[in-house]
Amino acid sequence: MRHKLSTQFLLKTWGDAKSAKKDIQRIGISFYENSTYPIEILLMPSKGLFHWGNGVIVRVNTSDEPAELAVRMRPALERFSEWAILRSDTQCAQSGSEGALTYVMRNLPSPKRHSAALLYLMPHDANNKVLDQISEEFKRSGHPIHSVFEFNAGKVYVCPSHEPDTFVRRRISPYLGRLTGYCYAIDCSQHFDCNGYIPNIWQVIRLDEFTFGQLIDAHA
Repeated sequence: MRHKLSTQFLLKTWGDAKSAKKDIQRIGISFYENSTYPIEILLMPSKGLFHWGNGVIVRVNTSDEPAELAVRMRPALERFSEWAILRSDTQCAQSGSEGALTYVMRNLPSPKRHSAALLYLMPHDANNKVLDQISEEFKRSGHPIHSVFEFNAGKVYVCPSHEPDTFVRRRISPYLGRLTGYCYAIDCSQHFDCNGYIPNIWQVIRLDEFTFGQLIDAHA
C-alpha cells in the first residue's frame, strides 16, 4: 500500500487568478470528485498574499504519482496556461514535454534528492532585480538555486542542498526588505519556515464555498 504524500499543484492562469476561481475549483473537484471536500491553498507570509498575480499553489495529500494525476486530471489542468505537480519525495510532472521543474528534479544528485529546498519568493516590484541578486548569493555560496516556475508576482526555486534551514535563512535575510513575501521548505514541501518561525501558510478551504475575499479575511 502506498503512503500518502504532500503534493503541490502550481497553477498559472491565463489571466488574473481572481478571474479563474472556477478553474481552481475544478482542480479540487477533479481530484476529490466532490466539491465539499477541503483543499489547501498557499498564503504567502506577509500581507496575506494568496495568489501570485496570475496563479495559485494548492496542496493535497495523496498516494498517487504526479504522472498519474497529470493523466487523470488532464481536463482540469488544461484550463491553465502552465502547471506543475510536485510531491514531497521530489517526484513531479509538468505541462510541456519537459519543463524546468522536471528537468531540475530529474538531474538532482542522488544523495540530495530528498533534501532539496523549495523557495517561494515574491519581490515588492516584479521589475526589480532582487531575485537575481538572491540567486547570485546562493551561487556564490556554492549551492546555486534554479528557477522552476514563474508567476507574474514571483518565482519558485529549487536549491539542491543538504544544508540546514539556517543556511537558506542567512542567504535570504539581507533581502527581506525588498520582498513582499517569502517562505521555503527544506525537505521539498513538508516543513515550511519563514525567517525562523513556522508560518501558518496553508489555508484549508471548501471548494464549493471559497472566495478570494474569504482568504484575505482568514489571513488578516
